[in-house]
Amino acid sequence: MSTAKIHILLTGATGYIGGSVLDRLLMHPNTASFVITALVRSPEKAQKLESLGLKTAVGSLADAALVQDLAAASDAPVESEAATETILTGAKQRYQKTGTRAVVIHTSGTSVVADEGDDTGPSDIVLSDTDADSIKALPLTTPHRKANATLVAADKEGYVRAHIICPGHVWGTATDAVVDAVVENPQSRLIPLFLGIGARRGAAAMLGLGKNIWVHVGIDDTAELYIKLFDAAQADDTTPHGRFGFYFAENGELSMYDFSKAIGEALVSAGKITSPEPTSFNEQEIAAMPITMLAIIKGGL
Repeated sequence: MSTAKIHILLTGATGYIGGSVLDRLLMHPNTASFVITALVRSPEKAQKLESLGLKTAVGSLADAALVQDLAAASDAPVESEAATETILTGAKQRYQKTGTRAVVIHTSGTSVVADEGDDTGPSDIVLSDTDADSIKALPLTTPHRKANATLVAADKEGYVRAHIICPGHVWGTATDAVVDAVVENPQSRLIPLFLGIGARRGAAAMLGLGKNIWVHVGIDDTAELYIKLFDAAQADDTTPHGRFGFYFAENGELSMYDFSKAIGEALVSAGKITSPEPTSFNEQEIAAMPITMLAIIKGGL
């Protein structure tokens, strides 16, 4: 890896995954060569992060001019869908000025490969992150697909090297210096979401008979993948990127029924409901769900 300073931009440094990635960057053996900048919403969080030794910019992903300028100064933006187009605009400006391609690591999700399915059982189709043609053939209407395609197009144009990580359902409690600084969210979205739903409706919930299959991965494994990919991309510009640069993060499968049954057992133990057996979302509950939540339930983040 080069001894020159590497300017890293994190747009989700206070999030569940982003904070865990930040912690590992701070502990990285080459951290002295990193200049890490985190975009945060509040001066209070900025101050706490700065105490860990990084730079901050106060603002939100909606501050297009700010995010664009940060991206234009970054060798390695680590970003998510909400900022993709703005990040790419800044990266393109950087390339036009310096002739150097930024190494973008983008957080997508496995719901990009989710299908509608039915209650007859899981599909026998298994999609690999090495199957670039099948990924390219996914419809643009699937979650994350438009942002992924935008990144692949930018990579093909030649001003970035785009690497797209697609985590399954991430679980586990984050325990790191960013959590200790009371900045990072230490919990996944999925488990608290379904605990809350189950408590409110009086029973753990599932879609249909709960036969849909999810892939899952622990928070530590997920964060380590980001670091391994970061290291590989910095060391070797032939590390697969663009249409070949998809990386599915998963370490097992489970059915929604099994997941929801475990949620029910936890809620019974907490005295919130009386039976651990999950029941199906009714038509009214499904109709009221945001599209993003329905995508999560069907197959992934």
